[in-house]
Amino acid sequence: MHSDDELLPDCLRRLSDVLDRASPEIGGVEAGLEVVAGGATVRRRPYLEGADDRTLLAFQSGVHISTLLLRREVAAGVRFDESLRGVEDRDFCVRLLRRSTLAFEPDPLVRIHRTATRLTAQSKGPIYEYLLAKHHDDIVTSPAMHGSWRFGIAREYARAGELARARAAMQRAVRVHPSRIRRWPLFAASCLGDGAFSRALSVYRGAARVVSPREAG
Repeated sequence: MHSDDELLPDCLRRLSDVLDRASPEIGGVEAGLEVVAGGATVRRRPYLEGADDRTLLAFQSGVHISTLLLRREVAAGVRFDESLRGVEDRDFCVRLLRRSTLAFEPDPLVRIHRTATRLTAQSKGPIYEYLLAKHHDDIVTSPAMHGSWRFGIAREYARAGELARARAAMQRAVRVHPSRIRRWPLFAASCLGDGAFSRALSVYRGAARVVSPREAG
């Protein structure tokens, strides 16, 4: 479990009951969850319900390890990648869904606290590069997905102030998926130096916030 997560009353009993009743090919069960952030609480169904490994690689589904109860042999077979110091939940769940089928308990049985001081504050550029290399053969089958990974790596390096690496990643993002027209101004700016690229990225972020509360790749 993460240090800022809570198992709600009866969580383990209810998940164990589901797993005890499930057929042997079911390797685990995932619960629904409550996400607490900024004084608000949002109830969610299990993140992996309806997802597969490619959905997770495309970041089209959330993941959270504290909502899962797995059979011992399944957990031992998947294991965490100890080279990772971030995004290890997603990597674990990608490999879990390739290996096993899950059951689901839709009721929220876990409470997740989203706090300001989290590991998410670390630079994830090297982490995402490692994961891209690890899952390379699956990611590159889709130019759109590959481009989004390169774009995400560029943003992470830019947030960390590593603009040379951010510019290189941005150029690769456009080369592998050139039909994403909105990224072309960033590509052009990346060829003009750190200052031009940093200003262009700020403009892009501002425009993305107007269109959507999330920065879409």
